[in-house]
Amino acid sequence: MMDPLRDESGGGVMYVKNLLKHQVSDYDVIFLGAGNKSYIDKNITFIRITKRSKNYVLFNVKVFLWNLFTKKHYDFIHVHRSYFILPFLFSGKPMLVTLHGRTFDVVRENAGHLSRFLIPIFKYIERLSLRKATALFPVSEVVAESFLEKHPFFKYKALTPSMINNWPYVNSNEERDGVLFVGRLEKIKRIAELGNLWEKYADRETLKIVGDGPEKRLLKGYSKVQLLGRLSNLETLEEMRKSKLVVLCSYSEASPTVLKEALITGTSFLSTDVGDAKMLSEVFKGCLVVPELDENFVSAAENLAQTHNPNFAKTNHELAKQFTSKEIYNRYRKHYEDILCD
Repeated sequence: MMDPLRDESGGGVMYVKNLLKHQVSDYDVIFLGAGNKSYIDKNITFIRITKRSKNYVLFNVKVFLWNLFTKKHYDFIHVHRSYFILPFLFSGKPMLVTLHGRTFDVVRENAGHLSRFLIPIFKYIERLSLRKATALFPVSEVVAESFLEKHPFFKYKALTPSMINNWPYVNSNEERDGVLFVGRLEKIKRIAELGNLWEKYADRETLKIVGDGPEKRLLKGYSKVQLLGRLSNLETLEEMRKSKLVVLCSYSEASPTVLKEALITGTSFLSTDVGDAKMLSEVFKGCLVVPELDENFVSAAENLAQTHNPNFAKTNHELAKQFTSKEIYNRYRKHYEDILCD
């Protein structure tokens, strides 16, 4: 939904940007989104639908009106939330949907008791959207399973995990320092809990935190926690490359980009059991998934950091190339071509 050239971060935003940079090399793209103004940039025609991206109902209504009155031609639709296909139900065009998360987790967190009334409505809309979609692409097996639990008819074309940029090199002999967290500083990431646990129980490693958000105020005044602020993607990858371990402790994730970015820079991870973290930990070296965020999480992180094996760096780097944006885009491209050939 965002302006594709706007400088914004976040897993979903980066996913769309990574996919888009390959799409525009093969196709002309009409991008309907939120931004300040419409524009044309090479193969991207950006259509400003709304100024801000938070009101999804208004966004869908305006997309419906655009689709009703526009004279622009397109061959198929690709959206990144199931309900964004609603304005296109009568378009007669193939509709592809990328499913980024367990859709009702955020509703439960934000709506509290009201979620018991809202979720049945959203579930009906979701069921309609999934039935009408031409092809579905969950970003992880966990996401696919969550949809199958709610909708027994659910079938998907391919898993399309989060994408990363190819990191050019790793140096196995380089000195590394500290344990690193990267992400939005919000409740769902449990960063305030992690900071508090680290201050109480860590005795060997500093926890470095990259990111910004409302929970930042709860992380100040700690002696064992270092706030690095918001960094660019390149600066973040450099920080990963210099760290002994990357940690993730969210309540919920779909296919966390940060873990794959850590691996491509040669850094192992510790995570709670979210998204595809467990699958990754079974394939990559020096990685671990634990069930809870508690003092044992801190102990496990320090133990992994202390026993960091530099030989894992190049192995993980090579394995992580399967998640580069070009590799994931190729999974989509096969289905794009099938649609255009029909």
